[in-house]
Amino acid sequence: MYSITRRILFCRFMSVLFLLGLTKSTSLADETKKVSGAVVVKKHKVFIDQGHNPKGTSFGVGAKGLEGLDEGDVTFSIGKKVKELLEKKGNYEVMLSRPDEKVVLGTNQTSGLAERVNKANNWGADVFVSIHCNSFDKELANGTECYIYKGEGDPLNDMRYSQSGLLAALTLSAVTSKLGTTDRGVKTEDFYVIKNTNMPAALVELAFITNRSDANKLINRQNDFAEAVCKGITEYFRLFTIKEKEKKKENKKDKSSKKEKKEKKSGKKEKKHHEGNKASKPKAAKSESLDKKVKTLQLEGTFDFDMHLPLNLIREQKGENR
Repeated sequence: MYSITRRILFCRFMSVLFLLGLTKSTSLADETKKVSGAVVVKKHKVFIDQGHNPKGTSFGVGAKGLEGLDEGDVTFSIGKKVKELLEKKGNYEVMLSRPDEKVVLGTNQTSGLAERVNKANNWGADVFVSIHCNSFDKELANGTECYIYKGEGDPLNDMRYSQSGLLAALTLSAVTSKLGTTDRGVKTEDFYVIKNTNMPAALVELAFITNRSDANKLINRQNDFAEAVCKGITEYFRLFTIKEKEKKKENKKDKSSKKEKKEKKSGKKEKKHHEGNKASKPKAAKSESLDKKVKTLQLEGTFDFDMHLPLNLIREQKGENR
């Protein structure tokens, strides 16, 4: 019950954080251009990294699990399904780190990770999602968790950290809701692929390959895992579409405000003074606009931004290699 509440609070906080404009936003909403009379939709570029090299490779291979499961096989299969689902929606362009199951990345562990990162950075992806399966030496461990790179500075003012946190939280929520796996939370780490990518990035550990119940889901419910990861990504972009519309409205208000200031300086008296008094109303309008969006997102309750919720809800885990 606690983990569910924590996940809901984190998703709500990150959503409200973006709607309030407390973080900077990159231009990720769908854009349209007229080309010879036709409307062209700019597609979101999603990089799906299927963790690890295929079995039989001398480096970079994944964990071995129950029921003969191999992590590299599972991540390749689910990643490919995510690509197909996103592309069917029409407004997504997807690149895979391993387009073919026999593809081996790099010549050693380090160069293999660097190749994944370079592909995403050179392509100019909007987001990066790395798919993995978890493992442990005891079968009891189970569930789903996501990782992001915290980086330096204040996370409340760090654009990439906040965007990555939202992407991870939505993906985690989608997987645990769809598959019924245990919610192990969003955590911070300095894994190479989420540290060195230029765009918002999340690494998702879908389930434990060494737990019987989780392994059974990884074998028989790969379509569900793919649909959940797809949902997390599409929800992320949906929130940014809302944010982008809000940003355009704010730009219009800024232009209007500059015009009023210019008119004041030109010496227009009482009438302009009256208009200046009216200029204080946008705050109320903004509040009303936010309330509507919060209701649209079905977010309830209030949030104390001094609590630094991301730091409380994201647990730092050290000493793991991925």
